[in-house]
Amino acid sequence: QRQNDLTHRWGSMNYHQDETPRPQFYGKYEICEIENRAVVTYPSWKRWIKYCISFPITVIFTVIAFLVIIMVYTNRDNMMAKYFRDQNQNVSQLFDLTWNVSIIGKTDAIVAVDLSPEHLKNPKFWWTVGLFPCLIGLGLPLLNFLLMRLSRMLNDLENHK
Repeated sequence: QRQNDLTHRWGSMNYHQDETPRPQFYGKYEICEIENRAVVTYPSWKRWIKYCISFPITVIFTVIAFLVIIMVYTNRDNMMAKYFRDQNQNVSQLFDLTWNVSIIGKTDAIVAVDLSPEHLKNPKFWWTVGLFPCLIGLGLPLLNFLLMRLSRMLNDLENHK
């Protein structure tokens, strides 16, 4: 009842929305038998072939992004374990990171850690704790941007109406 009241009050009783195709949509003009006017059509079999290209690309991008994120967190765990095992090691040993898939699942255990004022005064502690959240914080928007660009490109390739 409220919907009917608002429809009447706003003057939208006889409103219907026309779907207009995207400006990038292309195809062949054919006469629509229902509406008796020329409409742009695109064969669905061509679109399905393009889906077969787009879907694997999207899955591959998603898997690569997932693996990169897992590698960042695994390197963070390994670096934290190295730091708490020996705080006096040099920076090159501490930041000896592995950026391949073999690192996944090979984390050193971080046993119970007692944070002390010495930890909080040590710059290596702050690099160890803060570096990877910064990488994730900067990397995720970048991955999101890349995925959006890829999605738009694939959308244009698939020629959605």
